[in-house]
Amino acid sequence: LYINLFIFISFTISSQATAIFIDGFNVDVQDNGSTAITFNNDGTKMFVIGGITKKVLEYTLATGFDVSTAQFVDGFDLSNEDTNNVGLAFNSNGTKMFVMGVNSDAIHQYNLSTGFDVSTASFAQSKDVSNEVTQAKNLKFNSDGSKLFLVEVGPRWNTLPADSRVLEYHL
Repeated sequence: LYINLFIFISFTISSQATAIFIDGFNVDVQDNGSTAITFNNDGTKMFVIGGITKKVLEYTLATGFDVSTAQFVDGFDLSNEDTNNVGLAFNSNGTKMFVMGVNSDAIHQYNLSTGFDVSTASFAQSKDVSNEVTQAKNLKFNSDGSKLFLVEVGPRWNTLPADSRVLEYHL
């Protein structure tokens, strides 16, 4: 019997850049193939993409950014748009959620009627990035939400098999 365990681990980085293990939280009860993680602004909510369930999993944290205080809340199904999702980001007030779909080569946007509450999410639109991206790995916005950055790995722009790039989009 082989069991995959995925545990999110907290570290503190000192001025000498030495990581010190603090704590961990096991999310494999909900999904044991997690592909992305992000938090709301104050760290009281954690979001994980489940690679097996194809859902964004929402957790509350009693203490901001302290994963040992995490409790599962809900999950939102992403499989209608893509079954292989790797990147996850929210706008600043949590009313828009963005997910990078690998199979669809698209960024999928979901609207949340209540910020950072995936139970209120609904699909809004997709942005095809197949002309620019070979294999996206993650996405991130700048602080004011006017730029989107994608990290990709692939041979499209170079003869090397492991060409990596950061792509910038102005919104």
